[in-house]
Order: sequence, then structure tokens, then C-alpha cells
Amino acid sequence: MTHHRERFERVYAASERVAPSHLIRESTDAEAERFMVRKAVAFAGIGRIGPLSKPFVRDVSKEEERAIERSLLESGELVSVEVEGWRGTHFVLGSDARLLEEVSGGRTPAVWAPLETTTGQEVTFLSPLDPVSARGRAKALFDFEYVWEIYKPAHQMRSGRYTMPILWSDQLVGRLDAKLDRKANTLVVNGIWLEDAATGKSVEFRKALGAGVRRMMVFLGAEHVDATAVTDRRMREAIASRR
Repeated sequence: MTHHRERFERVYAASERVAPSHLIRESTDAEAERFMVRKAVAFAGIGRIGPLSKPFVRDVSKEEERAIERSLLESGELVSVEVEGWRGTHFVLGSDARLLEEVSGGRTPAVWAPLETTTGQEVTFLSPLDPVSARGRAKALFDFEYVWEIYKPAHQMRSGRYTMPILWSDQLVGRLDAKLDRKANTLVVNGIWLEDAATGKSVEFRKALGAGVRRMMVFLGAEHVDATAVTDRRMREAIASRR
């Protein structure tokens, strides 16, 4: 199992050194498949069950999918929900139903409290495959157009191959394209594009942007940052700031 990472490299160790002993056991095929369904729904937050043939690596009929669905609903492992504007029935983990009720009531669950800074104090750069923004969810949830351009030819790219959405507070406010120059050990910011230019005038946003970039530098182990490509002087200075 993965023990830890050194930058982008995984360092492995024997499972017994990573996972608690009571979790290391053999499961039946049925238990494993139910776990995979729950995991898929949990990953999406609010999602659907099928199709299951690919994750199960075998042919799964619609009838069997519906039987698995009924079984998980009857046991309380999943709960069905309807989302305004979404077609069909979706599911959440039974253990998340109470949290969903709090959110729908305008409250933030206590277990979601930030460990350090909030997204208002420090922006978060979402990875291209983050559940919040991938597969068209950014458009449905935030009215934010986002396409991972990794497979697009250069002349069709609008931002960059690894451009990431910028989450500030509870909104996606723009995009940032950056890369790590390993030889110079420098995080190079190729550009920032905001949905609303007024956001860049906000002192609070610029502080949060700088804090988010510094967090990324720590994660990558970068010692320097190059923001010369950022055209807005105030945002460039915020990114280059070490405070």
C-alpha cells in the first residue's frame, strides 16, 4: 500500500505497516461489490449507481443493478434523493443523509469545520478531475465552464493543459495555470483568468490567492515562485509575497 509520497512519487510499504490490522481481511465478492458501489456514490457526493459492468469487471444486467440498488436502500447504506434541476433519482450514503439535511437547511455541519484556514482566507486550486468541477459539474453547480484541456491540440487550448479552477469562499472565481520547474525548483504561474475582473480588486481575494499559492509551493517542495506572466500587478505581488 502507499505509505507516503515524496513529491509525485509514491513510497510503498507492506499493508500491515499502513492499515490497521482489523481492516485487513478477506471479503466475499458480494461484499467487495457492495463496497465499490458505496465508494462510487461517496466519491461523487451525490451520484448514481450504474452502470456496474466496468467496476465489477463482469457483465451486470439492469435487473441486477436494480436489485443491488434495492438491497442498499433497504439496508440504509444508501438513501435516494432528488436534486432540483437534475433528471432522475440520485443517491447519497446513508451516513451522509444527516449532513445533507443540515446543508439544505443553510447550516454547515460541524465535522466540515476547516482544520486550518477557510477557503475565504486561502483559495483552493481544484485538480482537473476533482468531483466538484469534473464531468460538467462546475457548470451545473456554479455556472462555471471548465474543460480539462490535456488532450486538446495547442491551437484549441484557451488557458493551459493543467489549468485549475480557483475556489474562493463558496464560489469558483477563475482559473490558474501553473507548472513546476524542477531544475530551478520554482513554481511558475503562467496565467490567471478571473470570471469577474472586480474579484482581482479585492484585497481579501489577493491575500487568499497568495496564501493558496504558498500552500501549493509547500506541497510541491518549491522554494521559489515566478509570477512574471501575471499581468495584474497587484495579483502578481500577492503571489510573490512570502506573507
